[in-house]
Amino acid sequence: MNSPQPAILSALSPQSRYLSFSLIPGCEPHEVLEELRRSIDMTNSVIGFGPSLVETLGLNICGLKQHPALSGKTIDIPSTPVSLWLWLKGDDRGELLHRSRSIEHRLAPAFLLEDVSDAFIYGNSQDLTGYIDGTENPQGEDALAAGFVQDAGSRLQGSSFVAVQKWLHDLDTFENFSAEKRDHTIGRHIADNTEIADAPPRRMSKEQRRKALNRKLLLFVDPCHGPMICQRV
Repeated sequence: MNSPQPAILSALSPQSRYLSFSLIPGCEPHEVLEELRRSIDMTNSVIGFGPSLVETLGLNICGLKQHPALSGKTIDIPSTPVSLWLWLKGDDRGELLHRSRSIEHRLAPAFLLEDVSDAFIYGNSQDLTGYIDGTENPQGEDALAAGFVQDAGSRLQGSSFVAVQKWLHDLDTFENFSAEKRDHTIGRHIADNTEIADAPPRRMSKEQRRKALNRKLLLFVDPCHGPMICQRV
């Protein structure tokens, strides 16, 4: 039986760092990936393989696919796939920096670091609007069922899929909403964190969230664009 990556469901750390790598064309990744496996502490790290890396390794993972680009009224959401993604958890930003440098050096023969995001927890796992995120995350056995493949006859038993999203907060606009509009935009009352029964239909229901997602939210600040959230489901 395959063991799940333990850091996926462990408590969020005060600081995190996300690393996104592309595979250098023509390079052979097996050796450096094996070195990464031997050296990394999986109690505070999560590793994800993108479709391009899986294909290069000659593998096929049912259900793994590139997220499509999306568009709607006044908004375009690009698809930005990566070959290799790491989530590093810790308490000290300096330690995370040195850990990420070590990983980058180990992977350098075959992978190019494309993006780094330093993230943090705000308050009681709130986003910067002040609302608590992940309230309806499943717990205990429900969390295991929602977060990991449950198929004893499959080689994917214990594995997990992740979708990583970055969202820009327009705090000036949001803060100009009335208190009622802010609550209805989020779908919860900020005063007591209870769900609004008649929330707008675009909001997922409590039951949908309980069954489908293990949401984890951390915040980061982009020097050019301001406060943002990084959400993984």
